[in-house]
Amino acid sequence: VPQLYFDFIARVIPGVFLLLLFLCGYLGNLKLAINALTIWLNTNITSASLAALFAILIPLIAYTIAIITWGGWYLGFYVISLVFGRNRDPETGIKHLLDDGTKFSLAYDTIKKVDPDAGNRITKLKAEIHASQLLITGLIISLGINTYFHKINQTTLLFSIALVFLCGSRLHFITRCETAVKNCYQLIKENQTLTDG
Repeated sequence: VPQLYFDFIARVIPGVFLLLLFLCGYLGNLKLAINALTIWLNTNITSASLAALFAILIPLIAYTIAIITWGGWYLGFYVISLVFGRNRDPETGIKHLLDDGTKFSLAYDTIKKVDPDAGNRITKLKAEIHASQLLITGLIISLGINTYFHKINQTTLLFSIALVFLCGSRLHFITRCETAVKNCYQLIKENQTLTDG
């Protein structure tokens, strides 16, 4: 089920990291955050039923935090696109139109319908874009939390470096996704021309 994979890749996994990032930003140190989490787990998870409940709740909490954090990304990117007039989708950062003027969303939906395997690969790329944007937003929030409570420290430097790398990853996923949609859509159009002709 591609949507389930999308939600797992784009929301649950980043949401778990966001929990750790926020805790790390608050405590000012990754080691302290991991130790605090380990101590909390060891003292609060005392039975198999509690462990099972925790295993169910963590993905739900992570998903919810990811959805809330996503609002920050979307609003920020939307405002930037209004101010600078960017021709990109606030959700993914992908151009609205392909080089031939076709709407990206139409090309993407066509690919998913005509070639589901290629559509699934592109959906995975969109999930990776989404995940990187959530982590970028989470790192910015964590930098703010860390700076507020601890001024500038090693965690600030670590988060700043990670932020730069995540921005690079996001650009990579956007480029791959745009290229994949453009190429697949072109192949579908050429195949349709051969079939009609």
